Amino acid sequence: MINRDFSSSGKQYIKQNKFVLIALAVVVVMAIIMICTLGFNAGADVKGYRTFSINLSSVDKVDMSNYEKDISLALSSNDASLYSVQLAGEGEQSILIVKYMGEIKDEAKTNAEIANVLQINVEEISTHSKVSPSILAKDYIFTIACGLIIIALAVIFIAIRYNLACAITALVSSLLSVILLISLTAIFRLTVTSSFLAINIITILLVLCEGFILFDGLERTRDSLEDKNDRSTQLSKTLASEGFRQKFMYGAIFAIALILVFIAPSAIKRISLVALFAIVVAMFVTVYALPFLWSLTITQVSDKIRTKKDKKTKKAIENSATGELNNNYKEDQVIEVKEDNDLEESPSQDDNITID
Repeated sequence: MINRDFSSSGKQYIKQNKFVLIALAVVVVMAIIMICTLGFNAGADVKGYRTFSINLSSVDKVDMSNYEKDISLALSSNDASLYSVQLAGEGEQSILIVKYMGEIKDEAKTNAEIANVLQINVEEISTHSKVSPSILAKDYIFTIACGLIIIALAVIFIAIRYNLACAITALVSSLLSVILLISLTAIFRLTVTSSFLAINIITILLVLCEGFILFDGLERTRDSLEDKNDRSTQLSKTLASEGFRQKFMYGAIFAIALILVFIAPSAIKRISLVALFAIVVAMFVTVYALPFLWSLTITQVSDKIRTKKDKKTKKAIENSATGELNNNYKEDQVIEVKEDNDLEESPSQDDNITID
């Protein structure tokens, strides 16, 4: 369970939650190793695919569920994986369009196995052909540019609306959400499709929206405190007021995504898995990373600003004192001391004083 008792400097929080931070570092390191060794599990629209069609003119009724299962089994025995099966046409013109991932060494043998399980002639199966990916390099560049523009605009607005610490918190949290989503996708070998790019953008937007809500709450709480520098109380009260909303919202979204993973068709299931991981990442960043980064950043920024102000004040005082000294006592100034002759001379030791 994450402890939300933040210290003013964030050091106590790091000490209390060191196992969470260690786990986070392990996830990122594992992802880097997986990406370098195995790469991503790219989908058909990212990596391209191979396709062929099956003529079903001799079949009265087409049971897609059984056909998909039989074709998938035949392809998997030949080191290929089924991506999708689509039915085109009606009646005697019915055709199954099969898309699969991987390279098949012996197409004739594979076609014979498929024809056998479907109880059709081999001649009803067309030649396998390769299809290029639908996502090109420019699409990746465009998506990355959109994400960076969104983050940049949000950070600039937050810096103007709130303060520098909040802007740094939003920037780091947004980048952290993308890194975590990519890491979990690589570790669990989720299929990367065109939807994956859109889900990354949505995750960034969700984290930024939660950041705005948190910063507004912190500002309202700070206005109600007598000690404006009591960051620990400010944060704890804000999180307490936002706790129920976060639990209900993320719990509901997580439940919906989980249901889709189990009951949705295969095409939607691939997207639902990535969406489920995106929700987990957004929930972690919102509940844990945002408050922690703010607690750490606001202290560092405040300390630097305070130190800078203290140095300016000290320098101003020194300059002021030096200026007054120079004004009162110039180097060429002669100080005259006048003797007052009217004053009575005090008796010296040589004087004889008689006391009756």
